[in-house]
Amino acid sequence: MTKITRIQVPIPYPVRWVNCYYIADSVPTLIDTGVNTEEGLETIKSAIASQHGRLRDIRRIIITHGHLDHMGLAGRIAAICGAEIFVHPWDSIQWVANPDEKLIRKRENYRDFFAKAGIPKDLTDQLVQLVVTRHRSMCSPIGTETPIKDGMVFEFDDFDLQVIHTPGHSAGSVCLLNRVDGTLFTGDTILPEIYPNPAMQKTGFAGYRSLSSHQESLERIGRLGTKTILPGHGRRFEDLEKRILRIQSQHAKRCKQVLRILSQNGKPSNKQSGMTQFMAATQLFGSLSGIDVFYGISATEGHLDALEEQGLVRRLNEESQYFYEIRN
Repeated sequence: MTKITRIQVPIPYPVRWVNCYYIADSVPTLIDTGVNTEEGLETIKSAIASQHGRLRDIRRIIITHGHLDHMGLAGRIAAICGAEIFVHPWDSIQWVANPDEKLIRKRENYRDFFAKAGIPKDLTDQLVQLVVTRHRSMCSPIGTETPIKDGMVFEFDDFDLQVIHTPGHSAGSVCLLNRVDGTLFTGDTILPEIYPNPAMQKTGFAGYRSLSSHQESLERIGRLGTKTILPGHGRRFEDLEKRILRIQSQHAKRCKQVLRILSQNGKPSNKQSGMTQFMAATQLFGSLSGIDVFYGISATEGHLDALEEQGLVRRLNEESQYFYEIRN
């Protein structure tokens, strides 16, 4: 009989744990992996052994999205067991096959993002180094990956899991729907206590609009009729509709806060037009430092983009920086 085991893998983030799921089956499968640490690997190995399985027998690794805490160990585990790694192409983790070369490109992408957000150069240099170091230390190189797409089905002995593409927290985020009992693995698309925000991710993918895409994804999974949610962090829960409403309410509240901040401080002057993302983020979240600067401006960017899409805010590009102001 197919059995699903939640594995709480320790991660060096404030949330402390990521939920990975081991599915004991004739095709043993792991959903998400945690970051690349010895402690994380031993936790997964021990949890699988407690279910009378072996890490080296894993045949599939399904990644719900391409963030370090969900895919960092994928390459290392696959090297041990030869498992096939599945990930949505919009969140491709293939770059870690040659991390040194690809990190050069990522470093420049981050530097450009931070500069456009209005972060001072000295702080930008610190942040770029911090983010790149985290990628290098927390992510193991991989060989190959297999792309998954919306509607794709993974078959198991007693049920199957259908891929539901839910962009928003990342462009390639997916949920996995058990079509037998309606259980839904959600990654970070929806969590029981945390409000997931879209993170910085420059894409050319049609239709991806960060916060707006996340809201559309919440509405989509709300129509699935599922009852039991197995999230990427925190406890399992069942009141999906109530949780979606709370997240939507939080998003609306944050958008109003950002709009109010711009209305009070984002009026054009003779010297500059409006506010940068960094200026708005520090007023929205207070003083930011370290990696929290990255998370703060990423979240703020999502709300600014949504307000711009609604026609309430105008974005101006001046001297390689973005400025936002209320649209009259």
